[in-house]
Amino acid sequence: MTPEEMLMLAIQREGAATPDLGTAVAGGAALGTIGGMMAGNVARQPGRLLNAAVGRKPNRMRPGERFAGGLLGAILGGSLGAGTRQMMINDSPAAALLAKSQAGGLDFTDQALLEKVLREEYANMGIA
Repeated sequence: MTPEEMLMLAIQREGAATPDLGTAVAGGAALGTIGGMMAGNVARQPGRLLNAAVGRKPNRMRPGERFAGGLLGAILGGSLGAGTRQMMINDSPAAALLAKSQAGGLDFTDQALLEKVLREEYANMGIA
């Protein structure tokens, strides 16, 4: 195998370990919803105490702080999940090395990094 083929193999392995966009967004949104609802519940407690002290019955038709916190958490968590996935894709040293080698601009540090990536790929294959 040529070094370019080895780099393509490393990129494919990294891509297989990266979650797809839907999974990243759904996971982030789920975690954000839980955190947002917990924060909304904390914000809800003073209102409940005030209603109990005054003797007022709360309006059950109004969604309230937990719903708002959960919605905000889902929106922010989903976007953070997508951003985290994109950062995982952008941090591929094999992809950067492949692009530099095809452009013909590998310097000494790039050659050392290429040697490290190739050594890891050979170890994954059971050769080294």
